Amino acid sequence: KVIQSKMSKRFRASAYRHVTSQAHKKELWYTDIRPTSSNDASSITASAKNVAVTWENGSSIGILKISNVGKRKGTNANVPRIHAHSSQIYDINFSPFSEDHILSCSDDGTVKLWEIPEEGLTEDLSNSSLTLSGHKRRVICCNWNPIAENVGISGSTDKTVKLWDLNTGDGVSTVDVSGQVQSFTWNYFGNSVVIATNDKKLSIWDPRENNISLTDNGHNGVKPTKLTWLGNTDNFASTGFNKYRDRQVGLWDSRDLSKAILMNTIDSSTGIINPMYDLDTKLLFLAGKGDGSVRVYEYAENEQQFYELQQFTHDTGSKSTCLLPKRALDVMNTEVARVLKLTSNSVIPVSFTVPRKSKKKFASDLFPDSISTVPGLSTVDWFDGQNGEPNFMSLDPATRDVDINSIESNNNNNNNNNNNEEEEEEPEPVVESRKLKIPKIVRSSHFRHIAGEPVMRNKFFECIKPSGSGETEPIQCNKDYVGVIWQGASGRVGVFNVNNPRRVSAKQALIECGSTVQSFAFSNFQTDILATGLEDATIKIWKIPQNMKDLTTNHTDCNTTLVGHYSKLLQVLFHPTAKNVLLSTSVDETIKLWDINQENAKSTVDLTSPAWSTSFSYNGEQAAVANRDKKIRIYDLRSNNCVSETNGHTGSKSTRVCWLGNRQKIISAGFKKGSGRELKLFDNRKFDTPLTSFHLDQASGIMTPYYDPDTCVLYLTGKGDGTISYYEIVDDDPYIHLLSKYVTSTPAVGVAYQPKYTCDVKKVELLRMFKLTTSAIEPTYFSVPRTRAEFFQDDIFPPTLSSSPTLTSDEFFNGVSKEPKLIDLCPKGMERLSDAPEIKRKSKYNFAAEIEKADKKSSLTRDGVMNKFFDKMQQFKEDDDEEVITYDKEMFGEQNNDDDDWSDDDW
Repeated sequence: KVIQSKMSKRFRASAYRHVTSQAHKKELWYTDIRPTSSNDASSITASAKNVAVTWENGSSIGILKISNVGKRKGTNANVPRIHAHSSQIYDINFSPFSEDHILSCSDDGTVKLWEIPEEGLTEDLSNSSLTLSGHKRRVICCNWNPIAENVGISGSTDKTVKLWDLNTGDGVSTVDVSGQVQSFTWNYFGNSVVIATNDKKLSIWDPRENNISLTDNGHNGVKPTKLTWLGNTDNFASTGFNKYRDRQVGLWDSRDLSKAILMNTIDSSTGIINPMYDLDTKLLFLAGKGDGSVRVYEYAENEQQFYELQQFTHDTGSKSTCLLPKRALDVMNTEVARVLKLTSNSVIPVSFTVPRKSKKKFASDLFPDSISTVPGLSTVDWFDGQNGEPNFMSLDPATRDVDINSIESNNNNNNNNNNNEEEEEEPEPVVESRKLKIPKIVRSSHFRHIAGEPVMRNKFFECIKPSGSGETEPIQCNKDYVGVIWQGASGRVGVFNVNNPRRVSAKQALIECGSTVQSFAFSNFQTDILATGLEDATIKIWKIPQNMKDLTTNHTDCNTTLVGHYSKLLQVLFHPTAKNVLLSTSVDETIKLWDINQENAKSTVDLTSPAWSTSFSYNGEQAAVANRDKKIRIYDLRSNNCVSETNGHTGSKSTRVCWLGNRQKIISAGFKKGSGRELKLFDNRKFDTPLTSFHLDQASGIMTPYYDPDTCVLYLTGKGDGTISYYEIVDDDPYIHLLSKYVTSTPAVGVAYQPKYTCDVKKVELLRMFKLTTSAIEPTYFSVPRTRAEFFQDDIFPPTLSSSPTLTSDEFFNGVSKEPKLIDLCPKGMERLSDAPEIKRKSKYNFAAEIEKADKKSSLTRDGVMNKFFDKMQQFKEDDDEEVITYDKEMFGEQNNDDDDWSDDDW
């Protein structure tokens, strides 16, 4: 399951739901850093005064003042270092109670305690305050107790975890675990530790009793598991991998490790994820090694769920990350968290803020009292068995240096005075005029609220066994059928009627091709025609039997075999306007066009390198080709010439191209050199440079773009991704606008889209999609909410591509060109929205009628009212001057009088 919000909680109340992230300006980075090259080490940590980075030789630690940002010049040119160990350092951590004490552990089997001078480290340091020896092999992690002063633990590949008294340097206890230690984390009260080991186990250890109370299975992947405790709860989070090497995040109850509360798949990238939890905001930050992004989730304790918030994306991968202590944040600018991201040559601060209209006052709702630097227990008390809780401090700059307990005491003793002062300091509320123009924050669009809707499980095709390489599109569909490349030898394709979802039998009849299937496609105009491109360089054309479901043996009789390529096929694609015309690409660096009723190719286009992907133009005269030489070219399929050429993506992985309908634009989805995924948008009339280049994320899955020419919306998903993103393509800069994302519960192996005319326009469906997972085909419908859905929404449903061809194959090969046929999607008897009557809005109250009604009820005349008024004034002369004039209903009555009744002419 991919981390996602429940539909019913889509607009869940939360102060942090709109948290945004931004990297600091480059002049505020810690630049000219030379970190260690080790990918296994936790190489950065921070206190409120210092930032520590494991240096390039791996055995020393560079210390930077928190304010020492930008390029280092003069006295700041050299970074002072701690020459800590004789071999690679694997973990470093500052004390939670001191800004200047740091623990380090190393491959040399030791743990060392270092003290940085209060004024900062100005020269190299070689003498440690303590050296803790006892482990026999590499020490992989070390950390401080969150409650007790000067208590630490360390874990080693010698399959032990040790508890240390950092006042004396004594090893108090040692526990043997079932495997090499990968990570551990203390609980909130500092009296229990959860340990992850390389035998895929999780264990709960009481360090003072020195016994392991629980042990059970954790993540079942081979890469390390990382842990973090979720504040003042019994739960902790873990990050790791499953047996398919997908990255996961798990939620566990420390009282029962037999089964995770949640075990959700994130993506298929390879970097180990570092989980970082902020107790105050209940935000969980996940940053993978090599990832440019930092994912953010809010932990809902009552619901036992993670809710995804807006993630931070950046084009530079990280080596290691850490959270800056809360007391070092810019709280007056509503900065709720700051992640320090270590790269190959710098430390990039990333701020997470909550938007607020006014930042003049301290936002106490965003910043509850935070854990202070005062320990909850002394070392002696903790080892004697006492339990405690953290001490807290206010993050309000006006009271930050004052102890919270003293503040509460003063509030109790001087409650009235404080209340008066607060009333005096409280500014008057600013009332904004309704006529004030509000800045336009959200771009207007018909499709801004597109939402995906999963169907019930009884509409799934289950027990599917997909196959195919990372560059193969393993699923295709049309109006009537959905097909999947099947596992096993002999090149098989499973074909299913879309109206008959079911659990597929193990004896299901398949189309057997005789060679590995590299690509396949359904005809646009004859739904029962299927083309398969094979590894043996042939193309086979099949007519799908109507009784395919009832067959007991595989279907092996093809209609036609097309021979002409000299190496394995890469892609087969039916023409968008001409019947029976098929395009194929091969490793032999050619494009061939076929009439599927004949066995020989009608024309051949020579390429400079094999094609990764190909896309027809709107009328099928041209084709856009992404080549393996990292070029994107446009070919005229009639003249067999290259019309335009441009540079594509710089990464080594496959690129996908998509022609954007009749808009003279082409979009490509590919990779940068650093494995960052990106989109490029080209105008094919000025093809040399892209209109825009749009960075997406740092993931490894090849992306599949699909463009809906009716709505100008691009749908994008990647292999192994659980999220489907959709963007609106416009003609003005910046051209690409993210609309939203649909988060699904499982990663996609592939996706396929049905024609637009299959959508139920009465439900305002914009798109129907089939998502292939490792074991099922899941239909998904995308729709947009409308207030008058009883009418045909002709503003978002223009005439769309039909299922009828406009050309025969002979006409196409003879040079005839025609635009695709379009059909109107408006159902019979359904009125169009443009013809619908206007809504007549009625006011809730008829004030004129109410006044008339009140006048009729009143028996008072104007003269009567005036006489009573003057009588009352006469009485007031005899009363005290401070007497308040009150409204007398008996005298005045409950009536409304017209202005004309009070005309000055009557006086």
